Amino acid sequence: MHNFSDVEWANIETQSIHMDIASATLFYYEYILTIPDEVRLFWQHPRSLATVLYLLIRYASLVTNTARLVFSAPEYLYPKVRLTATGCQTLQDIVEIAQLISTAAGSAFIALRIMAVWSRNWYLGSILFVLGLINSTPLAQTLFFAFSGSVQAPPYSACSEGTESPTMALVVTLYVPLVASATNMAYELLCFVLVVSKTYRGYRVPHGSKTQPQLTYLLIRDGEGVICSLYFAAMIVMGIINLPTSISVSSLELGLSVLLLSVVDQALQSPVFPAGGSLNESFSRSLVPILTMRFLANIKRTGVQDQTGASGLRLSTVPFAGGTQTDRLLQHITGNVQFSDPESENEYSTEETVAELDNGEAAPENTSGPQSTSDVV
Repeated sequence: MHNFSDVEWANIETQSIHMDIASATLFYYEYILTIPDEVRLFWQHPRSLATVLYLLIRYASLVTNTARLVFSAPEYLYPKVRLTATGCQTLQDIVEIAQLISTAAGSAFIALRIMAVWSRNWYLGSILFVLGLINSTPLAQTLFFAFSGSVQAPPYSACSEGTESPTMALVVTLYVPLVASATNMAYELLCFVLVVSKTYRGYRVPHGSKTQPQLTYLLIRDGEGVICSLYFAAMIVMGIINLPTSISVSSLELGLSVLLLSVVDQALQSPVFPAGGSLNESFSRSLVPILTMRFLANIKRTGVQDQTGASGLRLSTVPFAGGTQTDRLLQHITGNVQFSDPESENEYSTEETVAELDNGEAAPENTSGPQSTSDVV
């Protein structure tokens, strides 16, 4: 094994710090750009479940990136920052909690959307929610500090994560990222297939029908379509690209990230094993929340346009037939997007029905035939 000097070790730490700075900068840039959208779409309309999830993801991610920036910033960047071991541990706790909140909110949003598309299938929604929680970054950090992790003050960076257990170092830097990344990619692929297959089923011409619904109409109507498909496709690509960088092993034969290999290589010769950072860990704090917030904001924008008739769709004000409190709560983010089964219906109705969910108004129910309710968030 190669013995790294203090200078080489400091260079490795510096590269990790630069990734954290780049990730935070990207998030701040996106945050500033989308302030007008936040005000117009979420603050100027009645509060809903969609508003709660959006704000949780947005501000939990803001706290995560800011706390992590202070956590990893060296003293030459912030001369007035003199963090003690207690201060470092507090910052790490804040990062963990905020990451878990953001991940849980994002997972809940995706699970609710797809659950609604698949006729409010609670079993499917529950499975997707659990799979969405298996995110390598917060999961690895939580396991690390729950068992043997600790945080020390400088010299190399403002705070350093470490453990005296080589087993925990191997688990955090190899096994957890490998399993979590593979599971997460399978989760994104499953979501992609579920959305595309359901939209295609609605597009098929039912037996005996003389009309065929326009595909673009269905894509807008179910609130998923292109936006949802592109979102999950982008997440799959991110997972494939970042998988090698999220795996750290002590053998160069595997040909993975040289930077992370050198970190673990050095760690295995040190009495304290660092937790190990990666490109995936750093940018998952910014890219994943950004994609999710954009997805949610676009669907919210479509719902606002539908309520005002700005989208040009044929609208009515027929509420979802379900009258339970749970149904009314879910309508704030999912609406009724059940599709008629093409195999069992002789006629296909493309009339769009929209409930005034955000302001609590409900028009009389239409019972003239099969209806579908667009997503209003």
